[in-house]
Amino acid sequence: MKALNFDPLKDLDSVLVANSGSTGEKALVVLRGKFDQDRVKKLFDDTSSEMYKVHKEGDLTVYEIKDKNGKSVYAAFADKGTLVASMTKDLTVKAAAGKGGKPAKEVEAAIKEVEAKQTFWMVGLVPDELKKILANQEVAADIAPKLKMLTLSVKATDNADVSFKVITDDEKASAEVEKFLDSLKAIATFAADNNEEYGPLVRDLMKTYKVKTDKTTTTVSMTLSDKLVEKAMGKLPKK
Repeated sequence: MKALNFDPLKDLDSVLVANSGSTGEKALVVLRGKFDQDRVKKLFDDTSSEMYKVHKEGDLTVYEIKDKNGKSVYAAFADKGTLVASMTKDLTVKAAAGKGGKPAKEVEAAIKEVEAKQTFWMVGLVPDELKKILANQEVAADIAPKLKMLTLSVKATDNADVSFKVITDDEKASAEVEKFLDSLKAIATFAADNNEEYGPLVRDLMKTYKVKTDKTTTTVSMTLSDKLVEKAMGKLPKK
């Protein structure tokens, strides 16, 4: 990141991930923050690797990064503080030009609720493929057809406040969702009691785990304190 003069902890304001369909082929990532575009251009211009390419689409500069399997990610600056990226050049170009299309009304309403407040957030309609998978699970068979939308948001300050919402078609289905999500706390706590290494971390996290329902929206909230994150990092294997 030094080559780009970019520190994610200081320069990144928010991350948006949007996806159409059940795969990641149409996923779009939008990063907002402070970017040194001259550094980015120089980095690509100075490299001779086939894994890094620069394309011109009119006045727009598109940066292509190819992985070892030959798959590419295309990125472009929509403005000085917004970087968009996707797996297709066409989608990236449209998004950078503000021509990516409008979201569904329900998604647009959820976006307005979280966009200005959160550091990272995701909003999406529940695809039919996921509903079919859940319909084959006994615990979710009744509520699967009534699932509408899922949202995930993270507000990072000294702590990370995580919020996960499940939105359904009716209040009865949301009540069932609440029961299921609330039961996960008991399951996680039981598992923590039988794991000496990670148990204390899970128990601390579950102390902040809360579930509540307001009409057709069920919300799970948790808080990751800086101390908890530090403890978790300490559990990672050393190189």
